This record gives sequence, C-alpha cells and structure tokens, in this order.
Amino acid sequence: MGKINLNEMKWMNDPERFIVNENEIIIETSPYTQLWSRTYFKCVCANAPMLILPVEENFTFSAKVNYVFNEVNDQAGIIIYANSDNYLKACVQCLDSSTNLLSTTLTHHGYSDIASREIGSGVAYMYFRLSHRDGDFLIENSFDGVHYKHMRMFHLKMREGYFNVGVFACSPYNSSFDAKFSKLSIDDCIWPEYKKGEIRLWNSKID
Repeated sequence: MGKINLNEMKWMNDPERFIVNENEIIIETSPYTQLWSRTYFKCVCANAPMLILPVEENFTFSAKVNYVFNEVNDQAGIIIYANSDNYLKACVQCLDSSTNLLSTTLTHHGYSDIASREIGSGVAYMYFRLSHRDGDFLIENSFDGVHYKHMRMFHLKMREGYFNVGVFACSPYNSSFDAKFSKLSIDDCIWPEYKKGEIRLWNSKID
C-alpha cells in the first residue's frame, strides 16, 4: 500500500501517445474520445483512455491531475470502473475560455448523470481522493493536496469481485491536450466507518 508502481497499471483504450515513468503519467488525448452513456445526448461513448489498477478491498486512492485544456469538454481526472454501464469519474473539464467545471459523473445501469460547480480556468491542477468502504464511496477534491472537500457520496456494486481504479483523460470534440497525473497512491481506507446513532455530516473532515 502507498505509492503505486505505475508500471503495474494496465491500459483500457490505449492512447496513441503517452508517457509512463516512475513518478508520473502523461496522456495526450485524441479527438472524439469520451466517457458518457445515453442520458440526453443519446450516445454511448466509452473510448477514453484509462490507466487502471484492480482493487478488491476497502481503500483510499488519491492522485494529482495537471491539465491545460484547448476545447470545450476537454477533461481529466480519476475513475472507478466496474464496466461500461457502471462507473464514476471525477474530473475537471473545460466549460469555456474563462471557466472550468469541477464535476462528477456517475453512470449506473447504463445511464450517466453529471453534478458540477464552476472554477476559474486559471486553476491548472487538482487533487482528487476516492475512498471505498463496503460498496460505498466518498469522492473529494483539494486545491493543495492537504485540505479536502466533499464532492459526492455514492454506491457502486463490484463486478467480477473487484473494481478498477485509476486515471483518465479525453477530448469529446475535435481537440487534443496533455494531461499529467502524479502522486498516485492507494492506502487503507481513511473514511471512518459509520456507527449507528452517531451524529455525522457527509462532509465530516477525514484529513
């Protein structure tokens, strides 16, 4: 547990151009790559490159994501992936030249949703942290890698007895950009188990 050996991770939808070394992953996205299923847009797209690692137990996964977007909906972040009908992605994505979105998309039984909030386009990196406990998940983000804030709590069932956790980047339109991922680590779950009768908010600090 701890720092991930990046060479042990496996590609799903191999990118055409990438770099993986001891400390970081760089993905150059290809145009018309995406992770979205059915809702509103009626399309099913699951061709975004992902570098993933199978995990069976309760865990906390974290990563730093750097990006410089070129087009609307360019995006980069982390993912927990069961199959093409069931996954969660947490990312930063381009809204326009002055605004990005900090968003989560849960695809469940083949339908995607999105929940987001605006951040400035001058923010060039984001830390994400994902904790799993008995099928339940907590996703958080941080601007400094120290102080994390709640983004979403959700439930996702395992497929084949494990989840795939990792990073992704994609460009749904005719665009390409470089996404850099660093500080990848996986540890024992730091999300405290809920005890019946305990008064706890979903955004209780777990730093």
